[in-house]
Amino acid sequence: MRNLSFDVTEAANLLSALSNPRRFQILVFVSEGEREVNAIADWLGLSQSAVSQHLRRLREVKAVQTRREAQQILYSLGSAGAEIIIRSVMQLSVSPRGAPA
Repeated sequence: MRNLSFDVTEAANLLSALSNPRRFQILVFVSEGEREVNAIADWLGLSQSAVSQHLRRLREVKAVQTRREAQQILYSLGSAGAEIIIRSVMQLSVSPRGAPA
């Protein structure tokens, strides 16, 4: 097998984490700017604990990062690569006008 310049297992774990619709929605939301858990929960209509579990999984695969500001923890995209993935998937998911979805 040829040596690859990236960790295949890590890449597969990232894609697995992003395959959950709620986690993908979270990434889209935080791609627009830093967000705290309650703002994400309100936007999604989920409980804070459910969002926290999704965020924990996204942190594990380095899709999001955190920054503490006083008592709040703010979430943002983990890397420029995460934004590229989000934008690429969004582009691929758009149906051409007049075409069935």
